[in-house]
Amino acid sequence: MLSPSLLLLIALLLALGYVAKRRNDGSVERAYERFKQQIAQFLPRMILVVIGTGFLLQIIPSEMISTHLGKDAGWTPILYGGLAGMLVPAGPAVAFTTAATLAGSGAAPAALVAFITAWCIFAIHRILIYETHLAGPRFLMIRCIVAAPIPFVAGFVTHLMTNF
Repeated sequence: MLSPSLLLLIALLLALGYVAKRRNDGSVERAYERFKQQIAQFLPRMILVVIGTGFLLQIIPSEMISTHLGKDAGWTPILYGGLAGMLVPAGPAVAFTTAATLAGSGAAPAALVAFITAWCIFAIHRILIYETHLAGPRFLMIRCIVAAPIPFVAGFVTHLMTNF
């Protein structure tokens, strides 16, 4: 079944493709070549990420996930999710696939929101590679201190919304 967001993206793709085709400047052909390059580059990675995440699900028992990250675990799933999200040294394919795997194993929505929010704000690989060198350690420290509560607040609000 196609989700509304996927249908919207398909409609947007068709509309933009139509506009590009009407320009008749070769942009459709260039876009198609870029598409083939992207598929060749990312499809093998995505397959490996999905398989690797499946292994993760087999290594970590579902009972352990539902016990420590489930709805009945109180506030600790928010803490675990937020801290884990800060430490995931990978891109969106790994972060979102991990979140989906945890969701399928019984993790609470609050833990998943804290995880994804923390990953978005504090992706450790991005901090180490870019921010420390480009923005400087002082700015990075201020940014991290100011943004630190956000994943936990997001998890808390999600907990309130999903438990009432």
